[in-house]
Amino acid sequence: MKKTPLQTAFVFLSGFYDDRYYDFYKRQIENARANKHLLICADGGLRIFQILNEHFDTTLFPDIVIGDLDSVKQNTAIMETFSAKGTRFVTEWTGKIDKTAFSEDYTDGQLAVAYAMQEYGCMNIIMFGGLNDTRNYESDHFLGNLKLMRFGFHKIVAENKRYCACMRDPLQEIHFVVDSISLQRKSPLFQRGVGGINRVSLFTEYENTVVAESQNLRWPLNNFRIDPDEPNALRNEFIADASTASIKLHPDSEPVYVIHNWYC
Repeated sequence: MKKTPLQTAFVFLSGFYDDRYYDFYKRQIENARANKHLLICADGGLRIFQILNEHFDTTLFPDIVIGDLDSVKQNTAIMETFSAKGTRFVTEWTGKIDKTAFSEDYTDGQLAVAYAMQEYGCMNIIMFGGLNDTRNYESDHFLGNLKLMRFGFHKIVAENKRYCACMRDPLQEIHFVVDSISLQRKSPLFQRGVGGINRVSLFTEYENTVVAESQNLRWPLNNFRIDPDEPNALRNEFIADASTASIKLHPDSEPVYVIHNWYC
């Protein structure tokens, strides 16, 4: 039986966006808008929309900006400009927004994910701006955003609901997989066609993560336990000429992170 597609939210974090590939972010936003996906910014995530509009002379805008808005409140002109386009600024959400008054103490990223899931029923979360800017040594942001991918699964998702999350960037995707995933072969944005090395690495924070089977990987992972304390499932690859590769977890398995990159 074919699964019904999950409601999708594109979450724009206040993090690193690769300025070599602005066209990538522009296409992502345009495709999301065409497919009626929710576009939600975690406070300073609104900055990428400003940059793209200036760079391409476009009128891209998110549906929602949420957080304490310390990054945008000082510029009322920006808020007025995006409000006129249809953006809604969520400054009050009972029990969540006021970080000093409530025990939840959510970050802006957590607010964006929680709002998309609880208010719009989005169980497919695709995040941008999650990687660290190596020039500024922002490893803490990146590690926090990895936790953010599992945040919805542990804090919000009921046992009878499906969930998936992805951190998407121009040359890499990181997936939080709870059951299975099919990866499409991709090529560097500066090359034509589809080819080159597609790397696949798996790691987990859980004790019981077991791959039931894999397809089209150079080193098969059938009945393979991913050890949380050992890097024993890194730098796998698509087999030559395979357009897809897939990973299916054991029914009793805990989740796994799957890193797919194609930078060379």
